[in-house]
Amino acid sequence: LPPGPTRLVERGGSDHEKIFVGGLTPGTTLDMLTSYFSCYGTITDAVVMMDRVTGKPRGFGFVVFENAAIVDAVLHDHGQHRIDNKWVDVKRATPQAEPQADIGSTPG
Repeated sequence: LPPGPTRLVERGGSDHEKIFVGGLTPGTTLDMLTSYFSCYGTITDAVVMMDRVTGKPRGFGFVVFENAAIVDAVLHDHGQHRIDNKWVDVKRATPQAEPQADIGSTPG
């Protein structure tokens, strides 16, 4: 089976403690991601997203911190984040919407 996402640990927090990190180079590893952001505070989860078919990095990941105050500090330094000699775009993670049943329809 092709590899899935490379994760630090298998537990996360709420979306308030999660950041999206975009613009990662193909050479950016999970260790590079966590070692960079650990200077802001305790990381409880992190992932570098990988393509399920090719096994290659998709160029983005997520980091979950111990609390939302750390996220605020990371976002405050938005223009300064560089990993693997490249500026990376850091944003507050937005939860993916759950598929919702169409309330107005009934099976028939």
